Amino acid sequence: MATRKFIAASLCFIAATTATHLHHSSLPGYTGSLTSALPKMASTSPLEIQLSPGPENSTVACSIRNTDADHTISFLTWDTPFDPVAVNTGVLTLKDAESGAEVPSPRLQIRRMMPPPRDVIFEIAPGSTAERELNLTSPWIPTDGKKYQVGVQGTWRAMWKKPAAEVTDEELSGLKGEAMPADFGSESVEMTLG
Repeated sequence: MATRKFIAASLCFIAATTATHLHHSSLPGYTGSLTSALPKMASTSPLEIQLSPGPENSTVACSIRNTDADHTISFLTWDTPFDPVAVNTGVLTLKDAESGAEVPSPRLQIRRMMPPPRDVIFEIAPGSTAERELNLTSPWIPTDGKKYQVGVQGTWRAMWKKPAAEVTDEELSGLKGEAMPADFGSESVEMTLG
């Protein structure tokens, strides 16, 4: 009798799971797992990115603020807004403000020298902000005088809760950052390009 109850309960669980899976598989953006159909949780990264239009709409100012009041945060600049080639590697995102159509980025794949040199680690003191400007002149960036939503997004390659000088050679060569959320992004700013 107990075996029959166990089998019946198992079949009910399988049926409920299958029904939920089929229901959620019709959601836009569904990629095959229930969790991918759910909205992403807000990042708890200590680094917050904010953008603001630069002068003459040819640059965008990107500020990264360390919200941790107690620790310096260091990060590898590769594939972040502080990477000198960020505009062409997919970090910068552009959407037509009127239609919402995304402007395709070249998403250049850069071959990086390993281990990374120490000068690609950037640190931000507790509660401080660092700022860089991204130059919006590249062949793929429109110059048609229309309005665009400009943003940044990507993944931190490595991040440490300590000053850059305390990142060991082993941590740097293995890109062994501390366990923190990997994704970054910003709210977009509207700019007229061209």
